[in-house]
Amino acid sequence: MGTGAIKKREEINSEYKWKLEDIYANENIWEQDYQEVKTLTQEIQGYQGSLTSASANLLKVLQLNDELGRKSEKLYVYSRMRRDENNANHQYQAMFSSRRMRE
Repeated sequence: MGTGAIKKREEINSEYKWKLEDIYANENIWEQDYQEVKTLTQEIQGYQGSLTSASANLLKVLQLNDELGRKSEKLYVYSRMRRDENNANHQYQAMFSSRRMRE
């Protein structure tokens, strides 16, 4: 058995680490999607009260909702996994915080 010492992240071979750059190459791209989710949410809210007036409205909201769901899930997974890499990193804690994800 080994010594039981926990290695620091930089001491672990990259083959044993998540490659989160496959999800977002950098935090700027994550931030762009985050802003787009806020925009999509507002756009969907703009259809409130008009879904039954035209089938095109319902279709558009369903399409926007699908896009919102995909982007939200991607944002969540990336920020959660980044936070889990290092719980001491305040940047990733903020990205994942429920307050931030609900803004």
